[in-house]
Amino acid sequence: MNSAFVWMLTFAFTGPNAPPGGEQAKFKTKEECIAALEQKKEESKKQGIKAVGSCVLTDKKP
Repeated sequence: MNSAFVWMLTFAFTGPNAPPGGEQAKFKTKEECIAALEQKKEESKKQGIKAVGSCVLTDKKP
């Protein structure tokens, strides 16, 4: 894989008192990105909110 690219996790939360969503562009593999999304889903579930998101390959930001 070209080091000029990283996997970016984009996520949002739904439910009462849901915090704002965001992005994390730091993953070297798609598997790492998906694991981070699953972790967000588990953490938010404990707080009574739902996390949704996706992983996309993108250019590194300078």
